[in-house]
Amino acid sequence: MEIKLTDKQFEQLQTNLIKDALKTISNTPKFIDIKSESMYCPRVEIKQISIPIDKITLLVNLERENKILTEIIFITGSEIDSVLVDHTIDEIKKMIREA
Repeated sequence: MEIKLTDKQFEQLQTNLIKDALKTISNTPKFIDIKSESMYCPRVEIKQISIPIDKITLLVNLERENKILTEIIFITGSEIDSVLVDHTIDEIKKMIREA
């Protein structure tokens, strides 16, 4: 079976396909990869984690041992989680913009 399209119909089909592709791309979650410190352990544990940008709810500056750290509070599933990172809020915002 052969389908013939006018130029206008073909252009509309292309436009719709591009729109659908862009929706798929924009729905893909974006992450920041960051090294975090465990806040609740007596010894410092540092691990690499990926945080979905759309799940970040709050950035909080903290001072610990004369050093400014940032706590990132985000949602994982149905729970609220947090990590402590050795970056300023401005550095984290830059990572988010670049992602």
